[in-house]
Amino acid sequence: MLCYDYMEVSPFLQEQTAAPYLRTLSDAFARQLTPPKEPLRRAQYLGGHYLLYKHASRAPRATLYGEQTLLLAYEPHGKPYFPRLPQFAFNITHSQNLVLLAFALSDPPLRIGADMEAADAVDLPKAKKLAARFFSAGEQARLATVPDAAYVETFLRLWTQKEACLKCSGQGLRALPHTEGKSDLSLTLEDACKRRYYVSICKG
Repeated sequence: MLCYDYMEVSPFLQEQTAAPYLRTLSDAFARQLTPPKEPLRRAQYLGGHYLLYKHASRAPRATLYGEQTLLLAYEPHGKPYFPRLPQFAFNITHSQNLVLLAFALSDPPLRIGADMEAADAVDLPKAKKLAARFFSAGEQARLATVPDAAYVETFLRLWTQKEACLKCSGQGLRALPHTEGKSDLSLTLEDACKRRYYVSICKG
């Protein structure tokens, strides 16, 4: 079953408010983290990995190899996974002030991809430009029937579906124009400022 958890990243913008969350991580898990220096990206990274540890550490067999169980490895295009806990599939996505973890526990293991975009991530001209560059003929035909008032939302929902499928497969961004989007779970979320976010999660 697909599951998800999300949170605002604002607690991770300051060291003193991030500390209670980061203290819950095991030493081995924390040592492998390499957060970016830019404050918002750092907060998104730390928030995502806090959620990852929170749920992965509760999985059956999460302590089978001690702290080594939750050491991450990376596929060629950067998709992370747990070599010693393959049945815990996951993907992290973030946008603006929210970070989301999509995950599933299954045997045989699933592959999961998730993408989230803030509703104000693009304006109408940029959405049309990106669609012309990255969307398939079928996707562009679908968008051609959408009135301008609904175009950006429709574009972002399609975009998150494509990105989620791309992350699920582990392919690089070059495959984006050739990836047909789908979603096994679609969400609309809000942060404390009432900013909307569109989320797509797919499994494979």
